[in-house]
Amino acid sequence: IGAPTQFAGDLYINGDLLTTANITATKINDWAFTGCKSLTSVVIGDSVQSIGANAFANCSSLGVEYENAYYIGTKSNPYKVLVRAKSTDITSVQLHEDTEILCGMAFNNCMNLQNIQFNDKLTVIGDNAFQSCLALRKLNIPASVTEMSAIMFGMERLGWVRSIQFRFEIENG
Repeated sequence: IGAPTQFAGDLYINGDLLTTANITATKINDWAFTGCKSLTSVVIGDSVQSIGANAFANCSSLGVEYENAYYIGTKSNPYKVLVRAKSTDITSVQLHEDTEILCGMAFNNCMNLQNIQFNDKLTVIGDNAFQSCLALRKLNIPASVTEMSAIMFGMERLGWVRSIQFRFEIENG
């Protein structure tokens, strides 16, 4: 297979437009598929442990929809990874019960997001997952989360974060 080349946001391999991808690597890098508007399906292998920030940003045709968000996953779990919010206008979201990874910048610019209901299978919260979520005041991070970024909120508005056994409160003040 030839090296991937991006042209105007879509991804081409050996001159063919990529619309589906089966990923067996352990990591998907930052910006890997950003802007691939023709990408409609991604199946990740069980080996994928981390997904970089904006890896699937602006992939407007990608994902399985559930409760105000889009997901990609494995053949046995199509909801393994929450990739992005359905819209930047959402006010709440409930993660699917099988979601394990919350992508970096998943809720970027969801300025009205006030409530997120996590599940007990979530293990990773990516970089800037809640960037510019100006209405978000409180998160109850489940104990199942073993990896999260120190900058998961972005830098623009976080007053302070208090952590007590993976429970976080965001307070303006």
